[in-house]
Amino acid sequence: MRNRYQNIICAFLLAMVSFALVPGFKEQALAVTELRCEYLDNPLGIDMVKPSLGWIIKPPEGNSLTDIKQTGYQVLVASSPALLKMNKGDLWDSKKVASENSTHITYGEAVQGGAIGKALRSEMRCYWKVRVWTKSGNGKEVVSDWSEPALWTMGLLDQKEWTGSWIGLNGDAEIKDTVTEHRRLASRMLRREFAVQKKVSRATAYVCGVGFFDLYMNGKRISDQLMNPALSGYNERLLYVSFDMTGEMKQGNNAMGVVLSNGRFFAPRIKVPVPMHNYGYPRLLMQLHVEYEDGTKEIIGSDNKWKATADGPVRASNEYDGEEYDARLEMPGWSAPGFDDSKWKPAQMMPSPGGKMEAQMIEPIRVTETLHPRRILQPKPGVWMVDFGQSFYGVIRLKVKGARGTTVNLHSSFNVLPDGTLKYQNDRSALNMDKYTLKGEGEEDWHPRFRGNATRWVQVEGFPGIPDISNFEGLVTHTDFEKTGMFSSSNELLNRVYLNAKWGTRMQNRSLPMEPDRDERMPWSGHPAKTSESEGWVFNVARFYDHFLHNYRTHQGSDGSLQEILPPYWTFNGKGILWPSVATIIPDWFYNFYGDERILKDNYQMMKRFVLFTKNAYLKADFTTDHCDYGDWVNAINMGGSGEQTPKALMGTAYIYNNARIIQRAAKILGNKEDELYFKELADKMYTAFNDRFLDKQNGIYQSGSQCAYVLPLAFGLVPDAYKEKVVNNLVKDIMQTRKGHTSVGLIGMQWQMQVLTNVGHPEVAYTIATRTDLPSWGYMISKGATTSWELWNSDTTGPGMNGESQKILSGNFEAWCYQTLGGINYDPERPGFKHIILKPEPVGDLKFVDASFKSLYGVVSSRWRKDEEAFNWNFTIPPNTTASVYIPVGTEKNIILDGKPLMKTIDSGKDKVTGRIVLNLGSGDYNIYVKK
Repeated sequence: MRNRYQNIICAFLLAMVSFALVPGFKEQALAVTELRCEYLDNPLGIDMVKPSLGWIIKPPEGNSLTDIKQTGYQVLVASSPALLKMNKGDLWDSKKVASENSTHITYGEAVQGGAIGKALRSEMRCYWKVRVWTKSGNGKEVVSDWSEPALWTMGLLDQKEWTGSWIGLNGDAEIKDTVTEHRRLASRMLRREFAVQKKVSRATAYVCGVGFFDLYMNGKRISDQLMNPALSGYNERLLYVSFDMTGEMKQGNNAMGVVLSNGRFFAPRIKVPVPMHNYGYPRLLMQLHVEYEDGTKEIIGSDNKWKATADGPVRASNEYDGEEYDARLEMPGWSAPGFDDSKWKPAQMMPSPGGKMEAQMIEPIRVTETLHPRRILQPKPGVWMVDFGQSFYGVIRLKVKGARGTTVNLHSSFNVLPDGTLKYQNDRSALNMDKYTLKGEGEEDWHPRFRGNATRWVQVEGFPGIPDISNFEGLVTHTDFEKTGMFSSSNELLNRVYLNAKWGTRMQNRSLPMEPDRDERMPWSGHPAKTSESEGWVFNVARFYDHFLHNYRTHQGSDGSLQEILPPYWTFNGKGILWPSVATIIPDWFYNFYGDERILKDNYQMMKRFVLFTKNAYLKADFTTDHCDYGDWVNAINMGGSGEQTPKALMGTAYIYNNARIIQRAAKILGNKEDELYFKELADKMYTAFNDRFLDKQNGIYQSGSQCAYVLPLAFGLVPDAYKEKVVNNLVKDIMQTRKGHTSVGLIGMQWQMQVLTNVGHPEVAYTIATRTDLPSWGYMISKGATTSWELWNSDTTGPGMNGESQKILSGNFEAWCYQTLGGINYDPERPGFKHIILKPEPVGDLKFVDASFKSLYGVVSSRWRKDEEAFNWNFTIPPNTTASVYIPVGTEKNIILDGKPLMKTIDSGKDKVTGRIVLNLGSGDYNIYVKK
């Protein structure tokens, strides 16, 4: 996996600024040692006219300097490396800007007398560098050297620049099955030859092939990316991917090739299990822009000069059913010059799917890890069971040698039946069967490229001979996020629960958050609302959820409603409240976590229209509602279904209230006073109405008394102070006494429960829930062999149907809780994006140590503590250009040692009024706190 770091809404270019350690720091210059252009992995084809810039200030190695703060910056952006080398920013010179901002610097904005940046044009190359002014604890301001240069390039900014035609084949090699609806369509192969007579200085391919495509040039497949482009609603958004082809071109004859497969364009079903949106047959729009050394340019696009065939080796590729590959039909050299394509057809002109062409601004899908089998069993003659020991989304790489025409079937799923064969029933109508037919020419090596599914066990049939583990590899496939977080503790069960949740993220996030198994694999809106936060601690999911939200606002109904599934691959629309609230909850969290107002600006109208829709459609005259979509889905009381134990009216009302508060806050941040007042008044009325209807004030019981009925009001700030103690006590009593330390919540409640328990002063109760091993618990799943989180608490005893063995549904916000509560690392919503950090670990239960670290936009925040009978020892790091409030969990001023010295009154410290803990206010640096008991 490549090391990338991207900005949140637009291009994030990252600089690492390092201070040289030399005698006499007061006079030293700063050395900028690393500037990385890390927009997504490939800074080509950015289509935002005002990209954002950012950098990380790296403290000097081995230096004791603390409290490093940026006081100013200067950014230069030039049209050539030569100009940048001469310190001439012909595109933009920000001049020195007195500012502590080192993230979300908008290109071209005139600040404090700096020049306005020139408008960026299509395909423009933008070379940039930065220098910064900083002060440290000694108060001396110093300026760094200029960083090494970095580069981003602009894509095609105007729809009119797409001059090529949509091409493909209509209907060829389609096998129709009207009974089972296992839709099979052979992939399309398209090619074109062209001549290059001059020396090429630059060549860029802009490609949109839907459903999925692979690009070839002169016999070589370009890029290790899979399943491009990212999923979208093709009638609204069409994403193109940019490739640097300069090194792939040669003088003389050249050839381009594209393989098109179905993705979600040619739908894997029409009516099963429910009606599905089908966009038609795969098609291609692409342009190769060539610049020659003599200054001339040429565009080679998709047009009537291309030829196409459906007679290639990929006979079918279906996300539900599998990929069928006949190696006997391979056409060596098909994408190289001189290939005989006389039997191919002229490519057909096809209509546009209708969507707007946009640059793909999300990390690509890749193979991120290769797993090897743990064992191979043979339950029946001719049947081999390959166990990888870990559930993952991806495909199996097959290495095989045998007779021509031999077909090997690879049927994969999570588990096995008592007879040792594959337990495929939970997959419903999805076949999950890949088929490879050998060409019989020595060892053959193959894996599907255009689909995948949830896999742990693979049932292999038709294998020639006796296989061993060297014949199979598991290719873990998902959106190739940058890793940002690390967590471990002294409790191995807790570590495995964390790892299971992490694997769930890797299984589900494939350009959209989707289940990895059965015949759905839809971008349901139910789970991402708060699991997005958990994912954000472990991976950089900024671009991922920006893309997700972009799909939401693009497909919002004219009445302001939002579907449960967007893009609308399934066509039904429940116009709900809870699940579509991702439209408000994710932007609100996103702003807290990454600190970028653009996420609020981009989604504000969608958020507002959605909340107004729910208000107008569902609120009664008393400012409550009886409406709710799926309730506390798959809760632990009835082990599934809609969770009637928590009144849907309570849930629906609570969510509309919370959404109104989110809009109120967003309006305030964006300076919309009128909306701020409107939604405040709405929320205030709902606050009173909610408690009048649902709260038994004498006993502090919310209607039904389920855990979720307490969790939501506590999470959303709906509980009046006068009743809060009773409400909290009732929640804790239900967990610890009635249910003996177990949760009873489902999808909705689990998104909030762990953090709520910490916030109301009971992290030890959350820890109890996290470490149970009997039903219902994550530990129970693990005791039954689960390597991910199940869809149901009792998946092992429930029959097929809605019973996936890898879902984020019941992971809730667990990973975030591990970092925030146990590691004690958190953001401050008042100073978002980790500009100000909250460090507040909770050494609960039997934990002896916790190690946690998180790479924020300012650098790595770490918290590592140990405790034993004699002392509490805590090492933590606050990155440069940030500050932190540090809550020491034990001790008093008399027995706290800070960096080897007794805590002095000169330190900016105080006591937390709620917990009585000592609180330190610190700048950046590496610190140690030792508390002897």
